[in-house]
Amino acid sequence: TIGRDSKGQRVFSTVTLAELDARTDQIARGLLQIGMEPGQRIVVMIKPCLDFFAVMFGLWKAGLTPVIIDPGLGRRQLKRCLAEVAPHGFIGIPMAQFARVLLGWARASIRHVVTVGRRYLWGGVTLDHVLEIGAQGQPTMADTRGEDPAAVLFTSGSTGIAKGVEYQHRHFIAQVNMIRDTYGIVPGEIDLPTFPPFALFDTALGMTTILPQMDFTRPADVNPVELLELVEAFNVTNVFGSPALLATVSRHAEKTGTKWKTVRRVISAGAPASVATLERM
Repeated sequence: TIGRDSKGQRVFSTVTLAELDARTDQIARGLLQIGMEPGQRIVVMIKPCLDFFAVMFGLWKAGLTPVIIDPGLGRRQLKRCLAEVAPHGFIGIPMAQFARVLLGWARASIRHVVTVGRRYLWGGVTLDHVLEIGAQGQPTMADTRGEDPAAVLFTSGSTGIAKGVEYQHRHFIAQVNMIRDTYGIVPGEIDLPTFPPFALFDTALGMTTILPQMDFTRPADVNPVELLELVEAFNVTNVFGSPALLATVSRHAEKTGTKWKTVRRVISAGAPASVATLERM
């Protein structure tokens, strides 16, 4: 994860695959010890950071089903979506927990609460506590099958009411294989995903993730110069971005004549605004 300090200097936190593996084992063991059970649906509302990825992989190792809902949907849609999915647990930052309590999100179904950060009066435990009680034990890996639920992902709601879609583990496996084969991705590549969930594929594809500091809910407002700095500093080979973000980057490249020289491919979630400009990058 990349950011800047008060002097504008680039700072970053890193985690190796071995460290991520150990941390996700701790989380999986800890979640099971606080009473979560394989197959339960657990809402995740964490800002894109190392904890987000560790929690997601920890949930899968424990056989739990993450539920991901875009917080930008608004209060009414969020409440309706959570009522529809009836989650058994909620893992979130303090702001998300405060909203959950104040607005009564899934009050009838949630039994387990984990706060990523400081816990106040809403009960449950912190992620630090989960890590502490899960610190010792054997490597954890649930005996999940291809047809078992892997996640519930809600659509953006941009064309109507947001809808929950259940992914099975076989769907994710098929997607990993398809992305690797279609785009010729090989282990050792460096990815700059400007849509954080895509970074979950990086580990399975053998890529290193460079997670930029940006407002992921407003991709069109990205600073192209900062992305260019990351591309050059880490020799990025793959970029994943939305059409809105790629349009901003393309206009900057066309205006300044800059190029992402190490990038082999740009993958978009939709039709990019200017394919010709992207190809020249």
